[in-house]
Amino acid sequence: MRRTTMRKLMRLGVSVVAAAATLGLLAPAASADEAVSISAAEEAASRAFMTEFGVPADTQDELLASLKEGDLGLANDPDAGPVSVETEVRDGSTFEISRYFDGSIEVTEREIPTAAEPGVITPYAVTGCSVSGGSGYSNYTGCKIHYRTHVFSYGFYANFTLVQGYYNDQITRAYSQFQEYAVGHTRDSWSLRVLKATETSSGPAHAELAIQYTIYPGIGQVAKGVRLKVGSNTYWQENS
Repeated sequence: MRRTTMRKLMRLGVSVVAAAATLGLLAPAASADEAVSISAAEEAASRAFMTEFGVPADTQDELLASLKEGDLGLANDPDAGPVSVETEVRDGSTFEISRYFDGSIEVTEREIPTAAEPGVITPYAVTGCSVSGGSGYSNYTGCKIHYRTHVFSYGFYANFTLVQGYYNDQITRAYSQFQEYAVGHTRDSWSLRVLKATETSSGPAHAELAIQYTIYPGIGQVAKGVRLKVGSNTYWQENS
C-alpha cells in the first residue's frame, strides 16, 4: 500500500535559462540592477506563510534577502533533501511540512474529506472536500491540491473515484487552479490537465498543474508544478 501522506513529485525539473547557456536549478545571484523586486504585499504573504509554520523571524529575513539576489532557497531545489518532515492536522486538513537546512520549508496540504449525506448531490463549485459512495467505490468531490513554499503558493481542485480492485481508480475532473502568491516572479503561463484519467497496470491516474514563471526580466525562467495521483485505492500529491 502506498503511503497516504503527500509525496514529492518526480520533479518536473527546474531550469534557469540564460542567453548563452543553461545555468541549472537556481538563478544566478542578481547584480544590483537585476535584483528581484518583491512588493510589500508579496513579502507580507510570504512572511504570513512562514510564521504560520514556525519559521523564525530572522530566518525569514535571510530567506527573503537571498530571494532578492535570485536564490529561491533549498525548499525550491529538486535536488535538495529535507532535514526533517513532520505532519500536522488542523483546520480540516493534513499538512506535511518539510524543513530544509537553510530554514526554508515546503508544505503540502491534504484536505480531510467529510462524508456527504446520502442522496445529496454535491455541486461542482468549490465547497470543500467531501466523500460519498456505495459498495466498492468512493467518490471524492472538491478536494484541494495545494503546494506552498516562501516563494510560491498554488494549486487546484479535483474530483476522483477510488474503486476496489485493480486499475479502476479515476480522476473525473481537475478545475479551478489558483495562485495565492509568486514572490518576485511573474507567471508567464499555466496549464491544468488530466493527463491520465484512469489508473492502469502502468501506473496511477494523474492530473497536473504546470506553471512557467519569469524569475526576473532578461535572466531566466523556472518551471513549477503540482500533481494529483490516484491509484491502488488511495491518492497523493506530488510537487516540483
